[in-house]
Amino acid sequence: MIQPDLDDHGRSGTLRPNLLCTVPPFASDAPPAGAASLLGYLKAHGCDDFGFLDLQLWQREFPLPYALVGAFGESFVREVAELPLVLRLLRAFDEGRPLAPARDEAFDAYCQERALNPGRLARALAGLDGLLASFLPTVARLDFVGFTVWSSNYLTTLLTAAHLKRRPKPPFVIAGGPQVTESENSARLALRSGLVDVVVLSEGEQTLLELYEAWRCGRSTRGIAGTMWREDDGSFGCQERPLLRVRELPLPAFEKMPVPSYQSRGMRILPHQLSRGCTGSCSFCSEWGFWRSFRPDSAEHALEQAGELRERFGAQFLQFTDSLLNGHFGRLVQFAEGLLERGLGVGWSGFMRPDMDPQTARLLARAGFAMAFVGIESLDDATLDLMQKRATSERGLGALEAFLQAGIEVQAGVIPGFPGDSRAAFLKTVQALLGLRERYAGRLQLNVEPFVVSPGQPIFRDLQRYGLSPVGWDEPVLDTAPKYRDLAERIVCRVEGANQGMERLGQLRIVNAWSEGRVAPAGIDFEELTEGWYFASGGAAGAGLMVDEGERERLESLVADSQALAREARLVGERHLALPRGPEAAVGPFRLPLESGDRVTLSPFVLARRASLEQGEALLVFDLAVRRLAIVPDEVGQVIEAIARQPRTLGQLQAQGPRGRDRASWGEIAASLVEAGMVVEL
Repeated sequence: MIQPDLDDHGRSGTLRPNLLCTVPPFASDAPPAGAASLLGYLKAHGCDDFGFLDLQLWQREFPLPYALVGAFGESFVREVAELPLVLRLLRAFDEGRPLAPARDEAFDAYCQERALNPGRLARALAGLDGLLASFLPTVARLDFVGFTVWSSNYLTTLLTAAHLKRRPKPPFVIAGGPQVTESENSARLALRSGLVDVVVLSEGEQTLLELYEAWRCGRSTRGIAGTMWREDDGSFGCQERPLLRVRELPLPAFEKMPVPSYQSRGMRILPHQLSRGCTGSCSFCSEWGFWRSFRPDSAEHALEQAGELRERFGAQFLQFTDSLLNGHFGRLVQFAEGLLERGLGVGWSGFMRPDMDPQTARLLARAGFAMAFVGIESLDDATLDLMQKRATSERGLGALEAFLQAGIEVQAGVIPGFPGDSRAAFLKTVQALLGLRERYAGRLQLNVEPFVVSPGQPIFRDLQRYGLSPVGWDEPVLDTAPKYRDLAERIVCRVEGANQGMERLGQLRIVNAWSEGRVAPAGIDFEELTEGWYFASGGAAGAGLMVDEGERERLESLVADSQALAREARLVGERHLALPRGPEAAVGPFRLPLESGDRVTLSPFVLARRASLEQGEALLVFDLAVRRLAIVPDEVGQVIEAIARQPRTLGQLQAQGPRGRDRASWGEIAASLVEAGMVVEL
């Protein structure tokens, strides 16, 4: 069995040679549920060989590399929406050239058609490329790496895999997740390029276990159930796998993840599940393509695991990943009643179909349910029939009222531009939701997702029925990488037809008028932390710096002179006690409670700097992973400074720090800093 490199205490001290990895961008306030579930399943079946790496923690603000609504209303398809950039990457890899796309006329044209900021996207891709180039050579050994791939991070996952495959001894690379399961063409591109050796389809726990065992023992990995692979003659093979029973799945292995670094709104949030799959068959949804059927857990099993998440990892809030929490209504009620009986005291949220009564909503609220994402989509019955929602506008409004009256916050999903939805019907939906929003001020928000075609939808298989026509990619794009042209020709670029174009764009503008937009930043970005102090990021500021007013003005004045700007940023960095470190920084498993022999160091996401404030001298500590500033008391600052100079065990800190009736020991302070995520175990 392959063992990780160990430090002199017998614990993991470097990245393990076998890794599960996630790459930005993807939206999550919690540790990735899929990777944690895979790690937990492996561990429960006697395989503890894998570590975990989340590159998003170093690049939280990574922009989407595509847009699904064009600058002039185009309806781009979510299959390989950034195909021009993907083909450029694959050709650069094949030809041994630099991987990050150059900022040129074609790159800018791609961004302009999608109303993307080309400078911001180019900087983000170059930043990830530089991060990978700087830390991967420091990792002595990588043997087996698995990626979870969404549509949002398909390009960046391929970029990361390209760096891995250029190592002198490249690892065996697998890719799984919604993107490569839903889009056969994206899976085939990854396989033909050689960046991915095997694609895992649908849920991957048992598949990953069998793949790793075959690879470890030197057997062929072709033909394993639940995978797609490439044959010697260039053809592709594929084999389905029976689904797992949710009630038999073990607890996800969050101990392998830097749990405190995912805190949001001051809470430790962990994902959980009561079911997999969906009971519906909406024409615009691709859930069935991944989960294939609805499979509920037992309430007792879900409650036991919720208790473990609370006890072992300090979970304060559970973010349910279910497609539908109320897919099995009785099971949801049993779970809520069980939470009250056990007194777990955790908040929770999740996705709901528009089906709820006031009595059950009040029960959920008493049990800590705080926010429901409700797939309303439309409040017009004719449109709901087109969507195959199996719902009515009356039932949808009743569900929203039930949640809101119970004090539960609601995000209502709305789909502008659905083919066949009339402007009058859409405005009817908007007006009804606006009325509710005014009555329940601060409790109802809209989640606006314009209609998008993707290959896993029933609509995609019958576009003509919905008045849509597919449009392929232009010849210059297809010619970018001739080796992949036959695959690229199969990929749909956009659709035209019913309710698309400017009509879809107009509906989108109406609902977006309710929410604030973000302006793409340029140069170094500055975020105010406290009066007179800012967090500087991007460009010469790298992962981040803390700067005062004068330093900010100086940096801004040098934006036109890149060399002078870089020199000034280095000088500012030297004034810090601690700066963020890259993924090569050693971080051990997260576990509670800590023991005297556990060695700790500053989190790789922490910046620390002495500052002059109105109230006097203070130590500022900013955690860029959770975007939180702490102005720490002097005694806590002394502990942070001691750990910053040299990693220490809790026992050493206990002996070193002052003791007194009214003073906490340094060991106790360090343990609390681990809880807060500022300090991590080695």
